[in-house]
Amino acid sequence: MRERLRREKGGILVFTAAAMVALLGFVAISIDGGYLYYRRARLQDISDSVALAASAQIMRARGSENDKKLAALETAVRCLEKNGIEVTGTSGFTASVLFKGDAGLVTLSFSDGCNRVGVDIDVTTDLFFARALSKPSTPVRVKSEAYLDWDPPNVVPLSYFYDDYVPYKKYQLNYTPGDGVHGNYGYVDFTPSSKFRHYLENGYDGEVPLGINLEILTYPGVSNGQVRQALESRINGCTGGCHLEDLDGNNDGSNVVVHIDSNCPRVVILPMVSGLHQAHGKDVVTIIGFLRFFIESYDSNSKVLTGWCLGEVTEDEINGYVGAVNVVKLVR
Repeated sequence: MRERLRREKGGILVFTAAAMVALLGFVAISIDGGYLYYRRARLQDISDSVALAASAQIMRARGSENDKKLAALETAVRCLEKNGIEVTGTSGFTASVLFKGDAGLVTLSFSDGCNRVGVDIDVTTDLFFARALSKPSTPVRVKSEAYLDWDPPNVVPLSYFYDDYVPYKKYQLNYTPGDGVHGNYGYVDFTPSSKFRHYLENGYDGEVPLGINLEILTYPGVSNGQVRQALESRINGCTGGCHLEDLDGNNDGSNVVVHIDSNCPRVVILPMVSGLHQAHGKDVVTIIGFLRFFIESYDSNSKVLTGWCLGEVTEDEINGYVGAVNVVKLVR
């Protein structure tokens, strides 16, 4: 009888132990599972914010592609810290972080130039009840990707020096010295002078923001080879057959159909300048506005650029301060 009771007690203890383990497992699932869900949701929100902020900074940043990536990293670090994540160090485009005591890594990645910014957050999170089941911690990983869907300003060092303009009218811009323009052909120097062709072919990406009432130097001399090669590169880079149609042929901008792809290299922005006709050699002119132009053709013999005026561009658009919310899209 006693032996039987002893066996039953042993069975009850085993059953109770198994039940306790199962109960602890359910508690771990409910408590730790809920905690991990909250943790992941919070990290995902932060990851999305970092991706959007870093992409918007790329729009505003000046300099080379690497300069823009570094500016995006600085913005990402500030965004992380504003959201309660302590950044303890950086290496390349990876930051070591602490999130409420849990260590992890945040990595920025770039593709399509700088148009796509990826954010990966990996934090090892301590658990509560799951510790009893030999599971003291678990990694929590989230990812975000923002796509920068915009047309870069593409400001080129060719000036627009006429008194007025009509949107969607075709113009022939004559880049010859002309009367009273001593050694100047309508080119401007965004500095350094050695990057004149680079700016003409790829758009201005220097460190100094361009703006209205900014005084800049002229870029005297013919520079016919540089201008021809840069503009030919832009024209040949258009693969979509972009063009404008003046349906009534009056060239007054009133009945024009536009067929231009996004990011077409033939779309450029010309600084409107005053003082060019008074300039002598390398001299100072003043930016009074910006015009978007579509390059139709360039005759290197006559130095005439034929293009369509697409309208004025604001100073904020030039420097990437407007439209950031509308053109930065979360895609993951």
